[in-house]
Amino acid sequence: MRSAFQAVEHRVQTLSGISEVGAKLMGAALGSDTPKLVVTRATGPSLRSEREGFRDLFKGAMEALRNPRSHGPHFADDPEEAQEMLALANMLMRRLDEAEANLGAQLTEAVGTP
Repeated sequence: MRSAFQAVEHRVQTLSGISEVGAKLMGAALGSDTPKLVVTRATGPSLRSEREGFRDLFKGAMEALRNPRSHGPHFADDPEEAQEMLALANMLMRRLDEAEANLGAQLTEAVGTP
């Protein structure tokens, strides 16, 4: 389980270029009105709440799921709950796929190549 959330953390570091870890990383990469990584789909009035919600989901995953498994004590995860945690890590990675695609599109626009 720990590895799944460490992978999310590493990918956020790589895509954002921020070397922080954990919740601080997620706040820096996904917070503010101009986040380094755009993981949202909403526009208009819903954009801000979706951005803040995803920032909090990423931060919460670090604080509630990664940290206890990285720093102990090491309790065994219930198999069903472990599957649910993996599903959450997968969903966060899917949103990072979108952020990566957005970064690629921004780079293409900046250099002017199709």
